This record gives sequence, structure tokens and C-alpha cells, in this order.
Amino acid sequence: AAPDPTGARPGRSLHLRFSFAEPTEERYGLTGLRVSFDPAIDASGFDHLALWIRGDEQAGFGSSLKLQLQRRDPETGGLLETGSFVVTGVNKGWQRVVVPLGRLAGLSEWKDLSDFALVIQARRVGLASGGYWIDDLELIATGEPGPRASDRLLPAGKQAWERETGSRLEQTRRLHARLAGWPERA
Repeated sequence: AAPDPTGARPGRSLHLRFSFAEPTEERYGLTGLRVSFDPAIDASGFDHLALWIRGDEQAGFGSSLKLQLQRRDPETGGLLETGSFVVTGVNKGWQRVVVPLGRLAGLSEWKDLSDFALVIQARRVGLASGGYWIDDLELIATGEPGPRASDRLLPAGKQAWERETGSRLEQTRRLHARLAGWPERA
């Protein structure tokens, strides 16, 4: 942690520097920061993850990086579940990023979280080296969790068709008529 050289944020902030030394790493590599929780934390009472971020103007930075939360699933013998979200639009000014936990695709629940990671992928940043400033990482409860990545979404056209046809029997009849005997007459 270091003082923000711009003076825009009081106190100290995490200065995360990265470097991809090998030519293959510059294209395919990844690096970052991982924080393990011991004991694991229960985030089921929260619905968003928030943090302040800005790119390091002097060192260079990419406009995106990935946030991850992980947990070991006891029902699958401790296999690791990873929920991730790509933060985009990072620039040289401080900005608050608030991510609904439901947007972190890959987690089945929010109990027993074991790790948090900031992942810098070479293909996303397009630089051999650079840095980010991170501050005030927190779990928050807004009371508005929003949609989850696992929610089943129905297209608006299908919903309109279901309202128009009314009963399940009528929907089945129309589908059979539209298929015109397929697959029996294929």
C-alpha cells in the first residue's frame, strides 16, 4: 500500500504492478493478486462487490481486468468454483466499480468464499507491464441484488407468443401444425 500520488484518495491504496517478461506471456500470460480468506467468509448477506480503481498513468495500464471470488464446493469433493467478472472502462481517474454478485458467473452460492483475486490477462491489457491503483474493496448490501448469471431468461417474442396462445394445449397444437408431421415424414 502506498499513498495515491494524485492525492485524490486519502490514506493509502493498493498499488498493483504487473510485468509480462517473456514474449509468450505478453500474449497469453496472466498475473495478478490473490487474497485467501482463513476462515472462509459468508457473503450470502451481501449483494454487491464494490471497489475504487484507476490505471497507473505513469506505468501504463489496460482498460480492463478480471475480478474473481472462489469457494470450495463440499458437494463435489471440494472442487473449486470460480465466479468472475471483467471490469471494463478503467482509465487514469478514480472510479467506483459496483458489481452485483449475481453477475459473477460460476458460483452456486455465496457461502464459504475462500479467495478473492484481481486477474490481469495479457490479451486484455495489451501491454508488457503496467499498474493499477485499488482502494476500498468491500462487500455491500443494497437490497437490490439484480439478476443472476444463472437466471433463466425468456425472449420477449416467446413470452408474447405464449400470452397470445393462452393454454399449453393450444401451444402444443400450433407447434405440431407448424412442424407439419416432422419427423415422421422427414
